[in-house]
Formats: sequence, C-alpha cells, structure tokens
Amino acid sequence: MSDAAAATALHDPGAPAPVLAFDTSTERLAAALQAGSRTFTRVAEGGAAASATLLPLLHALLAEAGLGLRDLGAIAFGRGPGAFTGLRTACAVAQGLGFGLDRPLLPLDSLLVVAEDTRRQALGTDDGEPFEVLVAMDARMDEAYTGRYRWQPRAAAPGGGAWQVLLAPALVTLPALAATAAALAPAAPAHGRRPSPARRSRLAASASCCRLVRAGRRSATAPERAAATGRRGRGARRGRRRRRRAAAVPARQGRADHRRARGRACREGAGGGGHMNALLQPRAVRRPMTVRDVDAVAAVEATAYGFPWSRGNFVDSLAAGYLAEVLDGGDEGLLGYFVAMPGVDELHLLNITVAPAWQGRGLGSELLDAVRRHAADRGFAQLWLEVREGNHRARALYRRRGFAEVGLRLGYYPAAGGREDAVVMSLALGARHAVD
Repeated sequence: MSDAAAATALHDPGAPAPVLAFDTSTERLAAALQAGSRTFTRVAEGGAAASATLLPLLHALLAEAGLGLRDLGAIAFGRGPGAFTGLRTACAVAQGLGFGLDRPLLPLDSLLVVAEDTRRQALGTDDGEPFEVLVAMDARMDEAYTGRYRWQPRAAAPGGGAWQVLLAPALVTLPALAATAAALAPAAPAHGRRPSPARRSRLAASASCCRLVRAGRRSATAPERAAATGRRGRGARRGRRRRRRAAAVPARQGRADHRRARGRACREGAGGGGHMNALLQPRAVRRPMTVRDVDAVAAVEATAYGFPWSRGNFVDSLAAGYLAEVLDGGDEGLLGYFVAMPGVDELHLLNITVAPAWQGRGLGSELLDAVRRHAADRGFAQLWLEVREGNHRARALYRRRGFAEVGLRLGYYPAAGGREDAVVMSLALGARHAVD
C-alpha cells in the first residue's frame, strides 16, 4: 500500500476508529496505535522517566500516522500490576485524555496481554486448540505477579474466541510461583512424540515461570508487545506494582525515628548538667550512596527488616539514577540511608532506614528532612511515600512533618501472617509543616 493510499485508509469513515494504547507499568514505556490496517509502535525508557516522555511519545506516534488526538476512537492503558509511579502516570494521562476528548477508556490486564501475545506466537490464529498459559512478571523483593488464563477458540466460544481467567492476577513469592509451575508441568514427553495441547500449554507456563525465577524479570520486548496487543482491547487489565521491573523498584518504607525527644534530651544534656554521651550523637556525614556502599547498606537492611530489600535492589536503584544518600558514621559504620525515585514534578521515597543500633537519636528525622530539602531544591511539587499500616509511630511522625494519608494499597507488604496494607502518604512541598 502506498503512503497516499494508507493515509486515505486511515481517515476512511467506514474503518474502525483508531485506538491508542500505552503501558508504563514496567521499566520500559510502550505505546501502540492501531489505525486502519496499519499499526504504529514506540518503546522508550520508562520508570521515573515515563511521566516526562509519555505525552511526547504519544504525539510522535500520532504524527507518524498522520492523525490528531481527536481522530482517536478509544484510549487503552495498562492498569497494573506494576510500579506505583508508572501506573499513576498511565492512569493520569489516560484519564486526562479521555475526559478532554470525550473518548472511552479501556483498562487492560497486563498479564492477560502477555498471555495473548504468547498465544499468537504459539498458534498464530484465533481458531485451533484451546490454549492455557500461566503468566509471571517480576515484582522484585523476591516476588512476582502471576495470573493463569485459558483461551477458548471460535468454535468453543460464541461470537468468537475468548479468554477465561482461571487465576486472577496476584502477588506471590518466587517459591510459591515455582511450586505452582511445578504442579502444572507434566512429565517430559517421550522422545519423538508431540505432547497434547493441554501438555503444551502447561509446559509453556512452566518454562515461562522458570525463566522468570532464573532471570528475575520479564524480557525487554514484552512491554512493546503488550501495548501493541492492547490496542485490541482484549481483557480487563490487571491490578497493582514497579514493581516492575518497574519501577522500577517496589516502594517500601522503613521505620522512621519516632523517639527523637529522648535523643534530643541526650544531646542537650540530661538534668541540665550539660553531660552528653558522644556515642548517642555520632559525628555522621551525609553523602551520596555509591556502589561501594551497597554491601554495608544491604547488611543494615537485613538487620532492620524481616523482609529486606536485596543487594540487587540497591544496585539497580543506583544504576537507574535514583536519589540515594547514606549517613556515614566513620568508625561507627553506616548509620542510615534513603533511596528516592524522581519523576517530572514529584519525588517518591522508596526506602528510608536507620540502623537498629542507632535508632532513637534523631537520625531518621535528619534523613527525612534531607529528602524533603532535595525535593524542594529540585522544584518538585509533591513528595510521596508508603508506610506499613501497622507502623503507627512512623505514620504519626510523617503527619507531624506535614504528610497527609491519601490512600491505601491493599496487601502491599509481605508479612509474617500473609500480607500487610500500605498507607500512601503525600506532602505538598509548598505547605508549611511542624519542625520537631
């Protein structure tokens, strides 16, 4: 088809209205446009950069097709699970476009989109055999998003082929994922014999899970295919995180210092006698975190939490250019640290931790104030964080620092008894707040 003929086809009143789809739930931003018989796709860096690059990328995609925003018939977007900041970007852009253009929105299950891409590669047609697949996507922190789906071909599904959700998207540990894959995988087929359709689907699911457990993340091409497949509006797209690789890095909030009053009393002198114990107020230097610090940081992390970040989480954060600093106590060792992910006009505090032996001396407040100053100096309008719902002392500290509780992320944190909700808190950086 010539360029002129293609342009005519794009604007053919009898053709289906163009559909724009995009996904920002992982470290790769993917977008696709289905217009007439032609498909246009773009892939770029996602994560923290998604909020800055998504709209220019969408405009470039439309320009390549010779279309404007008002030529669109619908807007499809990835609704999760994935990195919190990425999902917020996708939802906000989709909502703004849908409201401004008065176009319907199609939220898509990302795991189901991957399942559809897998089916198309395996079968290449909407006809043929039923197809079952277990999809897994890295969520970091030794966890994964997983969902299980079955495709019913045209002959078995009135009105055309259709997907059934056998296991709704959920966050699971890698051992649990491996156990599920092992339960689905049959014994290896005899040499030279073609496995049954059911066996082929279970083997595909098991192989995908094993690759994720070994590699720890989804392939780089999956987000592009997810967005391209998403233009068809199949499925209802998934639920939460980062995580992938989000974002990205999964947000988690360490226990902040909630006993600063006692530390202040030690610094000012007990009983008015001017006595101060130097061990209670170490000479700490706050400086940028480097790769050389990662082993010490990971060691503190392991002592501070029952479900710590891995060494790789910190390495990836530094490689992604996240804001990260440590409190270096010299001979006393590493006293604390924080990691924050910048966006276009906001900063997301992912991890703030004080070494257990040094809690109660005001160091948590010092780190939190440093994060806030960094955000204000860089012109960010908003500072975000999550904290365990049961960490009432940290929540109280954040409220005193001007943070407001704006949402709840269900089952966000791993916990000894299952999972624990995360309270989402936000600070408007123009606001005044109490200083302790």
